[in-house]
Formats: sequence, C-alpha cells, structure tokens
Amino acid sequence: MIERPIVRESGKWYDRDGRQVSEVKSADGKRMVKPNVIHARKYGYLPSVTSICRQLDKPGLRKWRDEQVLLAALSLPRPDGQTDAEWVAAILDDAEAQVEAAADRGKDWHSIIEDALLGQTRRELSEVENAVVKQVRDWLSQELGDGYTVVVERTVKGDGYCGTPDIVAQDRDLTKTILADIKTVQDDAPQLGKGKPREEWLYQIAAYWRTTDAEDSNCWEVIVGRENGAVKFHRWPADEIRKDGWQAFSLLRQLWVIRNRYNPLTWTGKGQTKEE
Repeated sequence: MIERPIVRESGKWYDRDGRQVSEVKSADGKRMVKPNVIHARKYGYLPSVTSICRQLDKPGLRKWRDEQVLLAALSLPRPDGQTDAEWVAAILDDAEAQVEAAADRGKDWHSIIEDALLGQTRRELSEVENAVVKQVRDWLSQELGDGYTVVVERTVKGDGYCGTPDIVAQDRDLTKTILADIKTVQDDAPQLGKGKPREEWLYQIAAYWRTTDAEDSNCWEVIVGRENGAVKFHRWPADEIRKDGWQAFSLLRQLWVIRNRYNPLTWTGKGQTKEE
C-alpha cells in the first residue's frame, strides 16, 4: 500500500507513482487546467476507482434527484411575470442546491469520523456526531482489540487504477487488517435497515481490497444517516468481495478502457499504448 499525504477530495487522475494530479499545464503552457483523458494518454495517468465505477447507472440516486426537482416545483413560489423558462431554471437551481447540501453533509461526516480516528478535532462536535464517532471506535475495538492503528484516505495503487479507501485499520500485532468505506445516506434509506447495500459500493471496496493486506472477509461499509446519525456496519461476505465484487470491477475497468481508448496497463511512456 502506498501512503501519501491525506487528500480530502477524491482525485480523478493519479500519476504512475500514485500521487493525485489535480492540475496540469495547458497546451500553450500559460495556465493550469484540470487533467482529462488526453493528458492521461500523454503522461500515463491512472483513473480513480470512483471514476471507473461512475459508469454505472444509479437508479436510487437518480430517483432521489428527481424527487428534489418535484419538491422544489411544489414548494418554490413563482413570482408574477416570470417566464416558463425562468421558472424551470429556478426550480432546477433550488433542487441542485439541495443535492449539493446533501453532498456537503456527506463530506462533513467523512471528515468528522476520519479526524476523530486520527485524534484530531477541527470543531466541537454535536451530541449526534459524538455518538457516531463512539460507535465507530467501539466497532474497531471490537474487531481489532485495543491498540489498533488507523490510516485514512491514503492512496492505494492497483493494476491500472488508484483510489483512496476511507479506513484501513490494523490490530496491534499486525495480524488482522480491516478495510472500510464510509457511506452517507438519507435517514430513511433502506441501507440503514434490512435493505442491501448498493452494488457499486461492493465493486468499489473490492477494487481497494485487491491493493491491501485485508482479507476478503474483513471488508466493511460504515453507513451513516446524514441527519439523524444512525449507523450500520455492513460486513461483505468474502465470496461477494472475491467473486462478484472484483469480477464486476474488472469488467468495469475494461469498459472504461474501451470507452476512453486508453489502457494505463499498456502505456509505453511515449504518449501511446502498445496496442495503438
């Protein structure tokens, strides 16, 4: 596992050594721009696990976003004289604001849990937030015993991809490793009850599993309700990680290669791949 400085935002591209690439020089060399697949082909950049999994349709997320649009249409007052086009734009803007607020709360939960596990505090936590942190710590102690060590948001490098699992924890004797991702959901999401975790979560953590010392029986999702702080710890069955998860991610990676006409595994260092 490659250890790098903590990166709070998931990067789309990484260099050959597993370092996140946030900006590159423009073609004329006069400014910095975000990298894309053209730069990746030139420099041999690796895509992130998230970018590869993002190819999947997410019906649950799509349904929730559609609901935000409908709720905005029902609740947003329409000023006199506003055209249909202006009204539609206002509805979409309001719905997007709700989506961004949910995303921000999700990032906040990641920071709260990760900082707490590292012994860091950026602000005073609420009662709900402290309760979530305690549950996560108790879970790790139950699985690993006292004296466990934790690494958060460190870059790992696989065959043709990189990523940043949220939690990699080991027991004191370094005989057991836990790999976990933090997922935030709506308070009434089925994943907090008896509902199955989302399939893309399995593919994502299986990709991380292939890069670490964690056994396939020690891969987890830490699922947190965005507002109420309900917590569920889901342990993936070993066969789902090893077979379904990894096989599915491998196919997604192949699809990504085809769609982007670029295979990091066969990059020659001359701005092209062997098959080109």
